Amino acid sequence: MSFESSIPQLLVAASMTLLAALPAGAEERGAVTLMVDGKEMQLPLNASQSDWSGSESYASVSISARPADDPTGEQIKSLSLGFDFANGTASLPELYLLRAGEGDALVRLFGNEEDGKLTVQVSRSVVEGPFLAIEGSFSGAVGPSEDYGRTVDLSDPADVSGSFNVVLGPVE
Repeated sequence: MSFESSIPQLLVAASMTLLAALPAGAEERGAVTLMVDGKEMQLPLNASQSDWSGSESYASVSISARPADDPTGEQIKSLSLGFDFANGTASLPELYLLRAGEGDALVRLFGNEEDGKLTVQVSRSVVEGPFLAIEGSFSGAVGPSEDYGRTVDLSDPADVSGSFNVVLGPVE
């Protein structure tokens, strides 16, 4: 057998070795519990839009979630929560909510540390191979923005709070 003919077999063997090295049960999963305007809902993790980068001492976290089933169309369509995490403390949080508006309109709401006093508290974080398991809570206010969250109009804010318990894969 020549070296060229054994390359596909080597690639398969290498791939199987990498898969076997992952921790048992390590996969992207979890949910966000969201309370907005007095209504609570569970939003499953949208793994294809969620990830993390960094290390155990410093991480950049991006959590995306959306309802699994919302036949009425009256709820939150999606949530994105991002923040940096260093030495047990979350910083620079940003929150984006997409919700149903009047008729077919969609309402985009933004929150951040400066305008909406958005805070994130991390209660647990563990790096397992390429995965980050992270749990915590958030609270603040969100409002519309003409510039995708750089400045937020909080003249009529929506108060938000919630918690997250997710396992994130690395940035790809």
